[in-house]
Amino acid sequence: ILNLLNTRYIVSQDALDIPWIQKVGDADNLHIYKNTLALPWFYLAPKFEIISDEDEILERLRDPNTQPQNIALLEVDPGIAADPAADDSGRVQQLAYDARQGYLKLQTSAPGPRILVISQNYHPHWRASVDGVPQTLIRANYLWTALALSAGEHTVELRYHDPIVATTRWISLAGTGILIAGLLVFARKPDEVMADAG
Repeated sequence: ILNLLNTRYIVSQDALDIPWIQKVGDADNLHIYKNTLALPWFYLAPKFEIISDEDEILERLRDPNTQPQNIALLEVDPGIAADPAADDSGRVQQLAYDARQGYLKLQTSAPGPRILVISQNYHPHWRASVDGVPQTLIRANYLWTALALSAGEHTVELRYHDPIVATTRWISLAGTGILIAGLLVFARKPDEVMADAG
């Protein structure tokens, strides 16, 4: 679970005996460890398994023999064939990221079909496209966002669009415009009154 959650450092009051973590220091009676198996923010999994039961997915993720970087646990069929003989997961390069606008652009390359896993919560307001063509996002490893990719190089874009947020932005913008227009009219009226009086 720590690997899946991208937990790179662990701070503990007690000494830990976990094979894949390395002690990197001590501070204020605390032990500091580095998790060498923490998964990156996004990666290509060469294999997948379809499990529709959420409790079963959680049990599999608790099993130390489960390696999410090699096999993605999906709730639905991704529409591609698994590559059981894959020994190279491929490459992912981040091209652009804008947290405020909800935008992520990646370049991927793989010799066979892959599941692109992005370590961010799956949410229905995210939209994805692969090489400009809309693509359905799926949930992987219980909570992360994923999508299926065919072999080769691809440009993947994810955009967050919440219609309620978009509507409230337009209402706020319109309200601000009306307020500014009202202030301008109000600021000119005293000058017009004085001109009429003169």
